[in-house]
Amino acid sequence: MPRSAAVASVKMAPGEFTRQVAADLRHLYEPSGLARSVLPELLLPPDASPERRTRQLRALLLETLESLNPGPKVPFRSLAARSYQALHLHYVEGHTIEDVGRLLAISLRQAYRDVRKGEADLATLLWQRRQNSSPARAAQAQSSGNALRQEVRRLPLRPVDLSLQQALSQAAEPLAPLANGACVRLSLRLAEDRQVRADPDNLRQCLTALLSCAVQACGTGPAEVSATLLPEADRPGGASLRLTSRPLRPGGLAALANLLAVVRTLAEAVGDVEIHSSPDEQQAYLQLRLPPSFPATLMVVDDNEGLPELFRRYLSESGYAVLGVTDASEGLRLARERPPRMIVLDILMPGMDGWALLAQLKANPVTAHVPVIVCSVFDDPELARSLGAAACVTKPVSQATLLRVLREVGHDDTESVDRDQLSPG
Repeated sequence: MPRSAAVASVKMAPGEFTRQVAADLRHLYEPSGLARSVLPELLLPPDASPERRTRQLRALLLETLESLNPGPKVPFRSLAARSYQALHLHYVEGHTIEDVGRLLAISLRQAYRDVRKGEADLATLLWQRRQNSSPARAAQAQSSGNALRQEVRRLPLRPVDLSLQQALSQAAEPLAPLANGACVRLSLRLAEDRQVRADPDNLRQCLTALLSCAVQACGTGPAEVSATLLPEADRPGGASLRLTSRPLRPGGLAALANLLAVVRTLAEAVGDVEIHSSPDEQQAYLQLRLPPSFPATLMVVDDNEGLPELFRRYLSESGYAVLGVTDASEGLRLARERPPRMIVLDILMPGMDGWALLAQLKANPVTAHVPVIVCSVFDDPELARSLGAAACVTKPVSQATLLRVLREVGHDDTESVDRDQLSPG
């Protein structure tokens, strides 16, 4: 069968394409499983034997997965690297989802979510490959994505408590001409408002890009984009905003692959974004999960009483509430009672030292998911990471260094911040 006829015979909706990518990842090292895939008909040259095309598909999946790698300068457990690391650990290295959660210091639920997000990102890149058959165009698209990611990370984040409804209304203002021209009605009044904690400029830019995607995902009018606030029983105080586009345009979300990639990049500093279509491919769902509005607690365990006060001055505009603890045993007790968002831990302390405290924090299921930053004159990052530390910094610490590390690690476990408001029971 000619190549064009073979491709024409493969009719696959975007949701089916993503599910096929996930299935092929599960069979990454099983030739018989990959041999049943229809992706070669869409993505690979036709002039090859079945065995060779199986090898080519595996190589393509690995190559595309590796293109999600943000690079060696991005910390292993940072939000920017997490979906890539989750995919690599689960599918390439063969770890279970439970192991992925343990290795990334996140909950099992978050591990599943990161794997699903990685699968969607990988599927988006493969769609881009199909659309950008020219290698030059594909390279240009990847270069543009990297430049945007670097620009977003360069911007300072000053989170404050703000109204989600107000942020959504402000973000929608530039969308009026686009929506009117496409005969798309914007129904963005939430049934109830919610206070969220985010950088106002970053959140507005992310919501504007998300709304633009939602409008462009609609088919020919009359169409509608509606906003809904979803309950989040597992994240008290958190907010999950869903935009629904109906009816979905012909070709589905795959036609917006480049714009969706921009949205995912902008969302890295705000929260988690999930984008998918309904099983019948009639509606698109663009969902943004935002952290709770209450301040994140940063526990500083150090026998030097001046360090917490220094960090309070450093973080006066960051939204962190700094809790200073001078005794490691007391820090362990408080962390078990009210797990903070993050812990900054000294090593050389009387009585229980930092190594012992770090080991006990990671051994306890109540505190195991709390990121710990080792901050000491004792510089042994390999030992610290082997015990579960998320990052290491050497004293003395500058404001710029502290802000950088908190930014890299601080969004790593979206669920640990929820426990700031919970007692053990």
